[in-house]
Amino acid sequence: MLLVLHLLQEKLCLTLKKLERVLVKGFEHRGFSFFDIMSNCHINLGRKNKMASAMENLQWIDSITTPLSKYEKLSEEEQLNMFPTGVLKHDTKVREYCDMYEDIKAAHQGKRAKITQDDFEKKI
Repeated sequence: MLLVLHLLQEKLCLTLKKLERVLVKGFEHRGFSFFDIMSNCHINLGRKNKMASAMENLQWIDSITTPLSKYEKLSEEEQLNMFPTGVLKHDTKVREYCDMYEDIKAAHQGKRAKITQDDFEKKI
């Protein structure tokens, strides 16, 4: 199972609540979860990009980010200039590694039939 999350922390109060919900969702997910959480540093990022104020920096970040649902509706050309946020991938079809390993152990201990290619979704 795979869960990839990407959030950009730009509006502190609302984003922290959203961040908490997404983190809980990721930790409850069986399998692999990847969190890519970025927080703006308006002092460092703003200075390096010649932005005079923190508000100018936040407005720029707002202009280049969009929720994944809106991002997917954009044309390929428009997507080049935007940064999607939210849950980018949530795969529930693939079996979790530890569950598959338990099957392998059971097969070697004689507690289940021999493992064949039919036990795996992706054939080798």
